[in-house]
Amino acid sequence: MSNKCPKCDQESLSFEDENSNVLDKPYCFECSDFINEYKDEDNINPTYYRKKIEVTDFIMEYELDFCSGNVIKYLVRQGKKNPNGLEDLNKAKWYLTRLIKEMETNSE
Repeated sequence: MSNKCPKCDQESLSFEDENSNVLDKPYCFECSDFINEYKDEDNINPTYYRKKIEVTDFIMEYELDFCSGNVIKYLVRQGKKNPNGLEDLNKAKWYLTRLIKEMETNSE
């Protein structure tokens, strides 16, 4: 992801303020302004995954399996990538259902 501001073209764009608090919108320290028209170019770690703790860090810290991790991932991004959030909830439901079936099968 580029740190260049689309307004002033300086390398001063950040998703954190001076106290390392994560921001919802990028802030340009050169322009001293929030950038509303900024397009997040980071397709692997978009802004809706970057809050006080990254979802990936949470999943790894708790050593969650693939299906459990995806349930968490889709619940966290629900309503942020897709406007109504229903698609993400259905994806979380799909992984949760698969996880439940696997656990039921293994407990028999």
